[in-house]
Amino acid sequence: MPATLHVTSLARPECVRPLRDFAATIASDAGLSSKQVYAVKFCVGEAVANVVKHAYAQGKSGPVELSAREADGELVMTVSDHGSGRVRRSKRVDHSGFGLGFMTRLTDGCTFTAAAEGTTVEMLFPLPGGKVRADSGLLLDVGLRGRVAA
Repeated sequence: MPATLHVTSLARPECVRPLRDFAATIASDAGLSSKQVYAVKFCVGEAVANVVKHAYAQGKSGPVELSAREADGELVMTVSDHGSGRVRRSKRVDHSGFGLGFMTRLTDGCTFTAAAEGTTVEMLFPLPGGKVRADSGLLLDVGLRGRVAA
């Protein structure tokens, strides 16, 4: 069974870029084209930003988790949180919402699972026959807590 790369960070605005870059590096190391790497980077960035914005009550923060693994010839990127879901903010109008549509178009499959214990977004990207390398040293480069699980 292939290894799963996993990192965890606090869901704060400053975690979006390192997690997005972590995902892009994994995609590049897995042999995806530059367009596919951009799609991975965009989709993971959007999913993490949604955790930061919606998962936890205003003023609170909790974990955001990113994992990457290879399954059936695809790179599987999973972003999850342990929040209560879309938290109601003030009565201001929120004009966001295009990101989820782009995510479904840029992936081979994108599932959103919301439960009482948090939300999980799983995104599939086709691999060109390569596998995610667990020995790439990426976990040390992103400055986040990480682990490789077998």
